[in-house]
Amino acid sequence: MIGGFINVYKPSGEYSGKSVGRVKAFLRTLGYRDISVGHMGTLDPLAEGVLPIAIGRATRLFDYLLDKDKEYVAGFELGYETTTLDSMGEVTLTSTDTDYTIDALEEACRTLEGEVDQIPPMYSAKNVDGIRAYDLARRGETVSLKPKRVRIDRVRPYFDGGKTYLDIKCGGGTYVRSIIRDLAYELGTYGTMVSLKRTKSGAFSLDSCVDIRDFSTIDESIILPIDYAISHYDRVDVVDGKDRQRLSNGIAIPCSLADGIYRVYYDEVLQGIGQIEENKIRFKTRLI
Repeated sequence: MIGGFINVYKPSGEYSGKSVGRVKAFLRTLGYRDISVGHMGTLDPLAEGVLPIAIGRATRLFDYLLDKDKEYVAGFELGYETTTLDSMGEVTLTSTDTDYTIDALEEACRTLEGEVDQIPPMYSAKNVDGIRAYDLARRGETVSLKPKRVRIDRVRPYFDGGKTYLDIKCGGGTYVRSIIRDLAYELGTYGTMVSLKRTKSGAFSLDSCVDIRDFSTIDESIILPIDYAISHYDRVDVVDGKDRQRLSNGIAIPCSLADGIYRVYYDEVLQGIGQIEENKIRFKTRLI
């Protein structure tokens, strides 16, 4: 069974699900049918850039990749706020305060960095009593979302071509639209995101993205090995045949390495993700 990742460049204006559909169609041209495919962290339709898509066995690693560090370049405008906090929504609030120096922006950005409690956008995929927040918002219902603790490592403003951008590095689960909203509030005005490009997601970066809209320009070589996405975990090689059998049967075996998550190999073949606790290792996720 095939397993791996494709580092897809999602264009602006498309849902992430469309990119997943393109990958499925591409795999069919290679003879792979009825194979599981899923993206590792969605991008809003307005956004473009890095969208890692898992194939086959790699889809079992979703929980290990969802919260990895992300990097973005976000364009924004000050003086108004919309229902969706981006340019696709309806304007709800306006202000005449739109011009700020780079020094003022930098000072405001510094207040957003660190471990912060962020309120997600009303139009988001957050669950509210089992219903997506954006579905409730589209019905006209008032959506009150609880703050979520997120990590924002870097927010750097800059001007380019008469437009204003933020260079952002953050942990998984952070909403860039909310960063812009909160930046504007810090300045005493309103703000809206008008463009978004994800430049990095965990091990996947913009410079290695592939455009899968034209199958004639790509082949099976664009499929990255499973190891590529989880190389940040240390490696354990299990050599003894009896230990392999016990581990594969769900029995913990002795291991003197430090507690934590590890990649587990037999004869150079990745078997899955293991966890070491109290000098014993057992599988958390099997890939074979």
